[in-house]
Amino acid sequence: MEAAADRVKLNVGGRIFETTMTTLASAGYPSFFSALLADRWKNAQPNTGTGTELFIGRHPACFDVVLQLLRTGDLLIPEGIPKDLLYKEAQFYGLEGHLRAAVREDLDRNFPRLSHSETSRGAFS
Repeated sequence: MEAAADRVKLNVGGRIFETTMTTLASAGYPSFFSALLADRWKNAQPNTGTGTELFIGRHPACFDVVLQLLRTGDLLIPEGIPKDLLYKEAQFYGLEGHLRAAVREDLDRNFPRLSHSETSRGAFS
């Protein structure tokens, strides 16, 4: 269980998200979150124990996908979220690499593997 000091509340487009600084830091450098968590921003970071949150004026449904990507490494895109919008949001947060890696991993997981004997028998002819 995460320490309360690690918890952070974000108001993204009017929707409240609660996560940890550890999860946000997993975005790596450079990213929106690395700048947010850098020493120069720590004074601006609200104490979540007071009930305040940091406002980010972005698309909340896309942020939900982004946050899940940071938490699990999986890319789960609900119906109704255009992929181009999600990609633009990932660009804003500096997470294009995370997005690409998740897509590649999903392709690897779902693409059928052929054994050497299947390919030599002309499986593609």
